[in-house]
Amino acid sequence: MRPKLFILATLVLTGCAKTKIDTLLNPTGDEVATNSSVRLFNFYNYNLDVTVNNIPLTAYGQTAAQGTQAGLSLFPGGSWLSEDNGNPFFVPNSLVAKDRKVHILISTPPLTLNSTYSASSFSLASIDTTVIDDPLNPYDYYALATGHLLRVPRNTAAPSQPQNFKIRIINQGAATDPNNLQGPVTVTYADGSPVPGLGNIPPGGTSDYVELPYGAYMFRLFADNDYTKELAELPVLANFNSCATPTPEIQEGIFPRVRTFKPGATYSIVITQNIGIFQACSYATPPVPWPYNAYRIVTEQSPGLNTTFARVDAFNALPTVPVTVTVDGQPLGGQLPYAGHSDYGIYVQGTHQVQVLNGEGTVLATRSLTLSPYDNYTAWVYQNPSGEPDICFANTDMTSTLYQTNSTGTVFIGQSGYPPIVPPVDDGTNGSIRVLSTPYAWQTRFLNLTPDVPYATFTNDGTLFTAGGNPNVGYGDSVSYADASINLSPGFTAPTEPFIIFSYKCGFGPVGNPSNGFIPNIAPFPPTKIRVFQSQSGADAVAPGTILSGVAPLLGSAYIANPALYPTPGFMPQSEPGIYTTALIGRYYSATSSQDAARLVILKHNK
Repeated sequence: MRPKLFILATLVLTGCAKTKIDTLLNPTGDEVATNSSVRLFNFYNYNLDVTVNNIPLTAYGQTAAQGTQAGLSLFPGGSWLSEDNGNPFFVPNSLVAKDRKVHILISTPPLTLNSTYSASSFSLASIDTTVIDDPLNPYDYYALATGHLLRVPRNTAAPSQPQNFKIRIINQGAATDPNNLQGPVTVTYADGSPVPGLGNIPPGGTSDYVELPYGAYMFRLFADNDYTKELAELPVLANFNSCATPTPEIQEGIFPRVRTFKPGATYSIVITQNIGIFQACSYATPPVPWPYNAYRIVTEQSPGLNTTFARVDAFNALPTVPVTVTVDGQPLGGQLPYAGHSDYGIYVQGTHQVQVLNGEGTVLATRSLTLSPYDNYTAWVYQNPSGEPDICFANTDMTSTLYQTNSTGTVFIGQSGYPPIVPPVDDGTNGSIRVLSTPYAWQTRFLNLTPDVPYATFTNDGTLFTAGGNPNVGYGDSVSYADASINLSPGFTAPTEPFIIFSYKCGFGPVGNPSNGFIPNIAPFPPTKIRVFQSQSGADAVAPGTILSGVAPLLGSAYIANPALYPTPGFMPQSEPGIYTTALIGRYYSATSSQDAARLVILKHNK
């Protein structure tokens, strides 16, 4: 590595004496496969064409096969696609001039807004500039829809602790936004509590890096610390009402996705002005291009595959007994009251001993837990049917992904007015067609931790959850399997497909509604009321069975962490997206008081 850096540094120092700025380096063999220090991000939100030092890297409207060899290696589809992370690429060393200059041309063809309005198109500003490849001082370049190339120093220092990640804000939003989304920006957790060090970053400002433990987060961004000025995370649109233009809409209840931030990685939350395409007030006229400040979360530095770390937290469902949960003899979160839970601890892969101790230090239960990288386990302390304290471990998938085992030829019900969705036939060569991933999801696991209810079935207000619908469309019921909600015995944790998942999708309500954000008051709905029944398993299986009338149902609003985030009437969601476990705890038939009586509780796994 050092010899290459020495050669590149020498070229930087001597390149200014050269006069041929468009002469490329002579490939040496290994340079062809190496990258320069120049990394480019597509922040246009549209597909682009790119030329570097007179070499086209995209097909410029031709078929992809007509592109250059260098271009095809970077963009086999013939175009620089726009993705939520900016779809970055490094300029290859083979395209860098001898004086280390990189001449960049970025453009987009006229954009057709809708096939119905083929004559209605517009072009975004193009970029024509030259940058310097400086390996000792690497930079990232963000291609903005305004026609500017934003240059940002690339940080290469790893977090101080290997289980942490680093994150910062780069606020390059427009100083004047037609949606009132200008001004200093603050990053919060899902419940609106601010992330220390990421608050009040002004336009044009960049925060210092903040280190946080790796894990799943749903960061939310607000301008002016105002909950009615929430910024959208692309590709989500801002709330927009074309019939009221230029009156700005309230920007509230716009949910980002839950993301898992990797240990050892470095990220930036980059705020820029973007051009969105919105439905016009009259459906007989072309859609409306409209600017709005929004953000992307980009990976500045990826640490590669996590081969070490996993997360474990604990919940005390042992009726009315305070306990301490230890992992390999070390307390996890201190003493937990009944129905209390700990924060996550981070542990290395391998087998660990988990114990439960009462207030006097007596060991009540011991179990072994084998962890693999990225495991996300909760140690649930509960009373088993024998009346003894026990531990069950429930692993939570933080990607809202299910593997559909019965998908071949299944017809999904689509959005009203649209044709049904027929998945491709599974020929056994590509299992990915069965993987259903829901990036904006309400997801829960159900657990029966009540010793005197042999089988519990959880329902959507008395209706069984069914294995139907399509989470990528967001209509239908949900995608689930019987083990996720039907006939759950005490302490049972389904080994596969244990989640109920509903998708939050962009609403397309009547024009005039603030329906472009992820506002769940527009279909589809997550469950409005969770009810639990005593059911029966075996040959004479009965589900849902007899309602447990003594257990109060959980309303969807119970899944809202902080109602204060929705101050405007009409914007309060029925529930919030997130990753949860919903558990029945306590005793039903053998309760001695209201303290240990059976009830439903919620544990939220993302922060």
